[in-house]
Amino acid sequence: MQRVLDNHVSRQDLQYMLSNKVSIEELSRVLQSKSNMHEVNLDISQINQKIDDLLRDINKRLANCALQKDCAFINSVLDKKADLDYVTEALSQKANKQSVANALHRKANRSDVDEMMQSKVEIHEL
Repeated sequence: MQRVLDNHVSRQDLQYMLSNKVSIEELSRVLQSKSNMHEVNLDISQINQKIDDLLRDINKRLANCALQKDCAFINSVLDKKADLDYVTEALSQKANKQSVANALHRKANRSDVDEMMQSKVEIHEL
């Protein structure tokens, strides 16, 4: 009988063990937070996917952007081009359309010169 009693738990020990036992509410809360962790992990996975997509998009856009060496080349080409003041000054030194037309008007026609030369030759022959 003593052996049977030794194998049994005392009332105090039983109450102590029961007081330290997890309650159903606490277990429900832990299980609920566990399912919330699953949802959080899903959300984190989705956010990581969106970050990866955004990174790919940024890399694609950067590949299409002009590189620094391209900008340096464009700057060197632009430095060799004439600026507006230089072009305006060069154009002001050129003859305008009206002055060219007036000069051509004053210039003798070839047929008139040929006719005058012919008449001079005829005069000389006489």
